Amino acid sequence: MAKRERQRKKQRTRDPLARFSEDELEYLYKFFVENQSVSDIALSRDPAIFEKKTMWKYTKNKIYSLIWKLRYLLEQKYGSKLNDNGVDATAAKLLKKKLKQAAKSRRLASQRADALFISV
Repeated sequence: MAKRERQRKKQRTRDPLARFSEDELEYLYKFFVENQSVSDIALSRDPAIFEKKTMWKYTKNKIYSLIWKLRYLLEQKYGSKLNDNGVDATAAKLLKKKLKQAAKSRRLASQRADALFISV
């Protein structure tokens, strides 16, 4: 049990994106991959884009701080400097991969829940 916890902790520290919640990753993905302006993201209240209402409380400054935190973590891990507008191929790839994993785990969880519901 303790060994598993240590391994999980090591894995978390290796992955620069592990420190972000799924919602924060969605915001960052919007910024890096779709390259929308931060104010557009902050003002976006489309439930299709952001399912959780808690994300709507994010202000422009909070989003900027998330972006700088991500930049710092990526620079620390990969040693690559990001360009001025913050669009970096490494960041985009990592975010896309992380969001796909999150979506897959959500899908699997819902399938399991459906299977349980059907079997009852």
